[in-house]
Amino acid sequence: MRYALVCLIALSVATPPVAQSITFDNAFPNLTFTNPTGFFHPGDGSTLVFVTEQDGNLLVFDNDAAVAVPDTFLVLPEELTSGGERGFVGLAFHPDYATNGYVYTNYTARNPRRQRISRWTRSATDPRRADPASEVIMYEGDDALENFMGHNGGSIAFGPPEGPGDERYLYMTHGDGGSAGDPAGNGQNLETLLGTIVRLSVEGTGNALDCAEVGIATVPADNPFADGPGGNCDEIYAYGFRNPFRIAFDPADNWTLWAGDVGQGSREEVDIIEAGSNYGWAIMEGAACFNPSTGCDMTGLTLPIYEYPHAQGRCAVIGGYVYRGTLLPDLVGKYIFADHCLSSIWSLTYDGQTATVETLFDRILGDDEEAIQIGSFGTDADGELYSVHIFEGIINKFRLTTVANEPGPDALPPALTLTGSNPVQSSTTLRLNIPTDSPATLALFDVLGRRVAMLFEGTLRAGTATTVTVQTEGFAPGVYVARLEVGTTAETLTLSVIR
Repeated sequence: MRYALVCLIALSVATPPVAQSITFDNAFPNLTFTNPTGFFHPGDGSTLVFVTEQDGNLLVFDNDAAVAVPDTFLVLPEELTSGGERGFVGLAFHPDYATNGYVYTNYTARNPRRQRISRWTRSATDPRRADPASEVIMYEGDDALENFMGHNGGSIAFGPPEGPGDERYLYMTHGDGGSAGDPAGNGQNLETLLGTIVRLSVEGTGNALDCAEVGIATVPADNPFADGPGGNCDEIYAYGFRNPFRIAFDPADNWTLWAGDVGQGSREEVDIIEAGSNYGWAIMEGAACFNPSTGCDMTGLTLPIYEYPHAQGRCAVIGGYVYRGTLLPDLVGKYIFADHCLSSIWSLTYDGQTATVETLFDRILGDDEEAIQIGSFGTDADGELYSVHIFEGIINKFRLTTVANEPGPDALPPALTLTGSNPVQSSTTLRLNIPTDSPATLALFDVLGRRVAMLFEGTLRAGTATTVTVQTEGFAPGVYVARLEVGTTAETLTLSVIR
């Protein structure tokens, strides 16, 4: 199955004209997974890739579309509990995995329910097996997860060389523990691990664990809230999160740490994580006041670099990766992320002040015309991008497909392009250009999905560019989305209004 990009990347050549479009298709058509939650490579120079399944299986196989049967590297212990957002949710390979064979798992353990990071050791005789008796518990999070079913946590990832001897610390996400609205107030409480990202030493070079009472990991001495036993949880690196399910580092850009934090009822956010920062939940949801709903005190809070509304059925951000592969040159350096429910996929470019977002796929449908839901992204040893579809049991690979056009004029540019300024102070301009005559609408929406202006409604003529002026005087500062709908397809552009 192959899915075409709504906005073609047009390349003009003489004869014949061609267009290149980003597509993705089933990377391993002979394999079907059971609730896959992640796709990983070990970084050891091998061709192996690994898939985590929610119920506790860790599968391994060669990165080859012809593979028909995976090997089982590891089955997590019966203490694992799964369902909803629980189960086998995170995996990380030690930076020296090639020599020490250490692999780290993040799974939900029962009685009481809490997130557990364990270290396992690769078999000395079989690189496709872990020693099932090698589990060492490194860290166990807050058992307050017993109260609710969601917002447990997700990714674990090794960061940059920053410790003694260039040790790379392990980062882990904790959700606020649930339920709706953060009733326990965990997001703003530095005396709980819930609603945080923690940073740990797996080499034992730091101080003793503080709020996490079980595990042999230690706390780096320079963690931003480390104050010794009691008080703040020393493990915390950043806080104020609702459910930062997926995080990823970009080593090529000074190890920037990206996160997608799942919102409550109206907004989803993308964050860049910095030590000691407070990302606002539940004072704020995204860049809007949440509790209280107006007039909240934003002092000291770090706002998301990008947010989008729960419009057209969107519900939960799935954080991805900054693309560093070679197959998709137009995506290099862009952060790829998605929405779980609608299966929209976007690329984001951030210059330190403004996030520019492009729609790669407006909505991904399966054979039954229903959205195929994305649970996570992954990369292989070459930096190529994959999406993991938990309910369909498939893993797709992103590719660039070249298609010969019918003879005729050179391929048209994307249908919706920005020709004016962005950010916008008072007005900007957009250009509309489509390959066939068609009725179309162009509307502007705020971050809550409310239409604030109808910019164009009529028939667009093939090959004739139409310029539309967007007047923003009287609009509140913030993020707005221009959405062009032509038949059953749509393109969007994000505008930032400033004063």
